[in-house]
Amino acid sequence: MHLVALNTAAIQQLDLQVQDNTTRLDSAESRLAVLESTTNSLTKANLNVTNTVNTLNLTVTGTTQLASLEVTGITQLATLEVERIISQGNLPTAVLSATTTGQGSTYTIEGNDTAGTVTITTGINYIPTQPSQDTPYPLAAGEQVEVTFDEVFDLAPRVTLTPTSEGSATMGYYVTQSETEFRIVFTEAPASNTEYNFNYQVIQ
Repeated sequence: MHLVALNTAAIQQLDLQVQDNTTRLDSAESRLAVLESTTNSLTKANLNVTNTVNTLNLTVTGTTQLASLEVTGITQLATLEVERIISQGNLPTAVLSATTTGQGSTYTIEGNDTAGTVTITTGINYIPTQPSQDTPYPLAAGEQVEVTFDEVFDLAPRVTLTPTSEGSATMGYYVTQSETEFRIVFTEAPASNTEYNFNYQVIQ
């Protein structure tokens, strides 16, 4: 009888150990599944994580190097250090003023909502002798071109213009902006058949 009791106790203890090992195995498999899921979502990157990773929060301590990072929502950073900034996005649209840029004026624009270049090529100063029969196209001070953003900003951004030619640098100008567009305004009449080139940067 004593031997039977000992065997029974040993079997019960073994059963508890098996249950404990099974629980630990299930926990290990769950953690492995989370790790595999995290690894799959962070491919092509070397990431050293010293804290818990779950579907809601990611805490990383130390330096993290990523081959590429795409964020589709709002990202808030205390400090951002980069070697260079390369902007991208769709090309904004532009419209020349017919009342200040002369007859036959043209423009080119390249870049995106964040940065790019606008070139205004003025036409000739045309004032018809009989205004009722023809449309005047004067060269005059005032708004020269309106650039409409591809995507509307939440607030009116700050627009910085940099002239990239001598004629542009000697021309008096300023810029106005809203959530939807910015406009280049000359304080004096431009010369005929002349290029005025400006780089722009836009930050909200």
